[in-house]
Amino acid sequence: MRTRVFLTIAGLAILATVTASGQAPAPPSTRSPIVIELFTSEGCSSCPPADRTLAQLQAQHSFDGSELIVLGEHVDYWNQLGWVDRFATHEITQRQSQYADALRSEPYTPELIVDGHVEIKDGRDLKKALASSAEQTKPAQVTLNWSSPSQLQVGVEQAGSKATVLFFVTEDNLTTEVKAGENGGVTLHHAAVVRETRVLGDVKKGSFHDALAVKLKPDWQRERLHFVVIVQEQHGAGPIEGAAAVLARE
Repeated sequence: MRTRVFLTIAGLAILATVTASGQAPAPPSTRSPIVIELFTSEGCSSCPPADRTLAQLQAQHSFDGSELIVLGEHVDYWNQLGWVDRFATHEITQRQSQYADALRSEPYTPELIVDGHVEIKDGRDLKKALASSAEQTKPAQVTLNWSSPSQLQVGVEQAGSKATVLFFVTEDNLTTEVKAGENGGVTLHHAAVVRETRVLGDVKKGSFHDALAVKLKPDWQRERLHFVVIVQEQHGAGPIEGAAAVLARE
């Protein structure tokens, strides 16, 4: 795994209002959600602009009528280079490695992937990928409903026979004062940080249903949490067939 290969990402910083028409973002419609994943690290000096872009996309919430579901995924291979990222997990590093195999690339930060199969190189690529995804209907319909504050009903219908169902908890508005490493002395702000990830199971005969027990950790702030389920080919490293996100239930 290469730890110092960086994406030229300056063009992504212009995306505060990236919409198909250049107008104000439209509210989500019945179009399929678009999943945007950023592999990042607090130890990487090239990552803060990408982190800001992810926060902009989270705040924008939709693109041409499609809901934007964003995941800030912190890898752990930077932790040995001067600063330990408190949000980094080896599960996320493994997820990025699986993507690298599927996309025939190498892991690097920051890396932006749209809908599990499009690797973004610059701002134009991102806008093009979002426009393309917004026009497509994903085959899986994902429903999320709280039966209690600690139990989430997950339903998936009409998915591919080899699809896997994945669960993520993300948290917004997180801040770190970095004391060392490439970002030493910088205060970083994060959105949609993945705090937990689970493999729920595989789709069987086109459907999947589960009553998912959800337990919040003491350092999570309920009002900042999103609960995300995605349905993905190739055991979680291929095109995303469907997705949904909900807020925590009070």
